[in-house]
Amino acid sequence: MPTPRIVVIHTGALGDTLLTFPALVWLRRWAPDARLTLIARRDTLPLALASGLADAAWPYDLPDWSALFADHPAPDAAEAGGESEADTASGAANAASETSARRGDGRPPLTPLAQATLSGADLVVAWLADRDGAVARNLRALGVGRCIVAPGRPPGWNDARANDAKRQHAAAYLLGCLAPLSPPPPVAMPAPARDQLNAWLPRLRPSVEDQRGALAVWRTLSLPFAYDGGVVGGGVAGRVIALHPGSGGATKRWPPASFAALARAIAQAGDIPLLIEGPQDAEVVAEVMAAWRRDGAERTPLAVARGLGVGALAALLLRCTAYVGNDSGVAHLAGLLGLPTIALFGPTDPAVWGPLGPAVWTLRAPDGDLARLPPAQVMAGLAQALASSSAE
Repeated sequence: MPTPRIVVIHTGALGDTLLTFPALVWLRRWAPDARLTLIARRDTLPLALASGLADAAWPYDLPDWSALFADHPAPDAAEAGGESEADTASGAANAASETSARRGDGRPPLTPLAQATLSGADLVVAWLADRDGAVARNLRALGVGRCIVAPGRPPGWNDARANDAKRQHAAAYLLGCLAPLSPPPPVAMPAPARDQLNAWLPRLRPSVEDQRGALAVWRTLSLPFAYDGGVVGGGVAGRVIALHPGSGGATKRWPPASFAALARAIAQAGDIPLLIEGPQDAEVVAEVMAAWRRDGAERTPLAVARGLGVGALAALLLRCTAYVGNDSGVAHLAGLLGLPTIALFGPTDPAVWGPLGPAVWTLRAPDGDLARLPPAQVMAGLAQALASSSAE
């Protein structure tokens, strides 16, 4: 009997993609013998594979998937406030249109990779923009047994008029999309409530290669190594607290001066602040460093970890004691890793986009203005998180 095949497609940003991981856990339990292929953001795939969430993985930006959008018009520009699944769908649709124009028959060719991955699959779950139903039609034409095609974000996710009781967490929404699948016992139906999401959290395991990369960075920065409650092997004694000042939009970033003030308070408490710099974070990290130097109270330069892929960053965060950062994909990563996580929210709603994890605290700025969130309040939240973690 052939092995059942499941394909999951998600076209979102880092945080959006990580929020699909509970749904992958559910699918793994629902069909433990199936071969699951994940088509998603390129830099998340090694971590998904190493963590056993998928058996195979392909980046969604490959042109091979353009056949899915053959009759699908390019979506409108994403609404202000961040990266959208429609951006990726638009790129695939444009590629399909260009190929169709060259062929002259209105349909792009189905590449061998697309044929092998999609044709005859038992189930395809596609979280993407499909406003005219072309993706669903094309999947059915490829002989897919069952199709679930839905937007990658919950309805009304950016509706400021909706009250908190009516807002659904994005991960709960994604799990809820799987409700049409009949679960065999003892797998429960996907839980729509936020307080039940912890039952479907993945156990993230960075690859050996990513662990080695993180270790190399840790040693280069002379950060301490914990052993039986003590610290050995260079560096100074103290806990390492990861700080990520970046985010996808300027309104979602706590001011750099506030991050510098928090880093100063962490250092004065005897711990070690570690700045995380992602691919788009060089400018904001430089501003934090400048604010740190302007104060003049600390002569020691701030440690900065930069140039890490998602898997290596996960391995690095696992070496830290806690994390503080804006509403970003890195905050979602820290939360899923089980790291005590303080996530700072401004205009976005933590009821929808809050990181998942066993030790996550969210702080929302007054009136959504992160400039009004004082460093002393964040430091108090961090102290509470550290105390709670130590007590367990």
